[in-house]
Amino acid sequence: MAWQAECTAAYLRERLDVLYAGCVRDGPAHCLKMTTGRRSNGDGQIKLRWVKDGIAKQAAPRPWAVELHLRGIAIPDGHDASHLCGEGLRGCVDIEHIVVEEHSINLDRRDCHKMTVCPCPCAMVHRVRPVCDHVPACL
Repeated sequence: MAWQAECTAAYLRERLDVLYAGCVRDGPAHCLKMTTGRRSNGDGQIKLRWVKDGIAKQAAPRPWAVELHLRGIAIPDGHDASHLCGEGLRGCVDIEHIVVEEHSINLDRRDCHKMTVCPCPCAMVHRVRPVCDHVPACL
């Protein structure tokens, strides 16, 4: 991605600081959630603009991708950045809620956050997977 090679660390940190300043802590996992600037699917994005060789460029990566880049953490092929809180598509940008792991584990984490209505007369809402066995555990 061009932004990783062409944007300075100082510029990326400045953009993240502006984004984080507009976030609020929310939910049971105490997520850091964006209040504006989310994609149509709910995922957070950060707008970057820079000039390279006289050409204006722009990108809108996910905030956690920028944070991982600044920390020198790569995402190898076949791996994803998983949200332990399950709130990635609801605007969570808390880097402490991100872990890099295999794609299959990322997909398996979905059941830890899914809720279902009990089919018995109690009609209570329960987690699809009542006990999380992931390491690190889902929030």
